[in-house]
Amino acid sequence: FIGNGKTGGSGAKLVIDSTGNLLVGTTTTDGGYDESDGGASTIFMGASIGGAANGTAFVSRRAAPLQLNRQANDGDIAVFRKNGSTVGSIGIQPSGFVIDGEASHSGLRFTAAGITPRLNKAESDNTVNLGESGVRFKDLYLSGDLDVNTATGSVNIQAGNASADIALGIGSPSTANKVVVTAGGSVGIGTSSPQELLHLSATTPVFRLEGGSRTYQQFVSGTDFVVRDVSAGLNRVTLDSSGNLLVGKTSAAGASTVGAEMRPDGDLISTRASAQPLTLNRTTSDGTIVQFRKDNSTVGSIGAKGGDIYIGTADTGIRFYDSGNAILPVTTNGESSDGSRDIGFSSIRWRDLYLSGGVYLGGTGSANK
Repeated sequence: FIGNGKTGGSGAKLVIDSTGNLLVGTTTTDGGYDESDGGASTIFMGASIGGAANGTAFVSRRAAPLQLNRQANDGDIAVFRKNGSTVGSIGIQPSGFVIDGEASHSGLRFTAAGITPRLNKAESDNTVNLGESGVRFKDLYLSGDLDVNTATGSVNIQAGNASADIALGIGSPSTANKVVVTAGGSVGIGTSSPQELLHLSATTPVFRLEGGSRTYQQFVSGTDFVVRDVSAGLNRVTLDSSGNLLVGKTSAAGASTVGAEMRPDGDLISTRASAQPLTLNRTTSDGTIVQFRKDNSTVGSIGAKGGDIYIGTADTGIRFYDSGNAILPVTTNGESSDGSRDIGFSSIRWRDLYLSGGVYLGGTGSANK
């Protein structure tokens, strides 16, 4: 069957061939893809076109080969089926152009502002994944923000290669990475090659700790490492480039300024205004409170005995006996020593002795006074 389309016209406009194919704009079923007919519009609909199954349609045109127009209300424009069951659709909604899967499946909405997820032919928040655990996209390129808000789950960012690093940067691709997590688990902030579990790099890198009503900072200032009490506005501890540990002061000025210094050569300096700069406390038993050594050999000590203080070396010392208002000779650990210790030596003598009482010689009785 051949229809010319209009009286007196030349060329076939519509053909139904012997196999039942409907041809529009052509008389053969050669596939119509090579535009050998000079680009004329052609439509094939038939039972057997190039060995294709029944119902196959081919449309060839140098402009849009298919235009579908839904009038009046919004809804589906094209519905796709498999064995009579709907597997998807393309349509229009007040919110934009939509592509939907079958019932209970995901879809997409296209608007002027972006592409958003849909589920079961409706807008859907926080229910649709982009890819799956075993079927993933490769790279994601964004010129704006990445907003991850997980009210019920966790944020999981993994490098596909076990030996690869994860880098987070700000700015154009040429901008240095701001945060790097290495395959070994080290975190670098301001450096792409962290040398420790946490590595901060900047002109003045600051680590801030907040808890309760107190805030502290740890940072490098010039060549010094500083622990600062932000709440009080004071630097509490400084480790300078010479290895001096300073508490309550910011420079190793010695004993002239208030604060404590622990120097790498072993020197300890403590200065305090209007109070003792050193307090030592021994609990429970009497005994040594301070021990003095030379080349690691004990040369003297200060200790406590019966509520009194004693000072001495080896088995020779004195005890300040406040209950008797006396100074007593003692041996090791402040034990009393009667008549066995001298004051001075035969060749190393004291000069004058001033007393308001008397001197007992050879005994303690009045006859010896």
